[in-house]
Amino acid sequence: MKKNLLIFFLALALTVGCGAPAASTPETAIPTQTIVKPTASPASVPTETLIPVPLVTLPPPGLPVCSPEDSVTGCEAPTATELDRFCAQEKPYTLYAFPAGTTVESVTPNFTCNNEGLRKGNQQYSCTGTPGFTFRARVCNTACVTPVDRESEQCPRGYGINTANNCCVPLQNTVNGCVEINLQIGMCQ
Repeated sequence: MKKNLLIFFLALALTVGCGAPAASTPETAIPTQTIVKPTASPASVPTETLIPVPLVTLPPPGLPVCSPEDSVTGCEAPTATELDRFCAQEKPYTLYAFPAGTTVESVTPNFTCNNEGLRKGNQQYSCTGTPGFTFRARVCNTACVTPVDRESEQCPRGYGINTANNCCVPLQNTVNGCVEINLQIGMCQ
């Protein structure tokens, strides 16, 4: 009990001793401020040296990755139209038509595509490989150019900005309007 009374009186003494105003005492004093004018001449007043602070620029917001159609600009994205499936010496072939000026190269082992020339305004290729399988081909339209800004921080590492479509494209796939597409080989009966 004595200990509780001692704590109470100490708390009371600290509250009153620290200058806390009593609830019944009205404040009547108005603080005043004295202004002192300097007597020194402007030439003797020290000047501050300004230190330049570098501007901090935040990186621009990230851009989305381009769809395959947005990866090639300035021309028609190379697409394939299947014209025919046939067999020669028991080997299956599929004949494809592409826009004029297109080149086709298989990137899947054991599949090949041969340029059959320009017919009816289309570049034709006959492709062969494992019967009934789909393979990847690198299709390039030499009239296309993909505008890519390689210096931007708006894209993930390994990607650049396609400035025409404002999206990110893989840097290794931006050579002269090239895209990789799936092509299929038929089967011999």
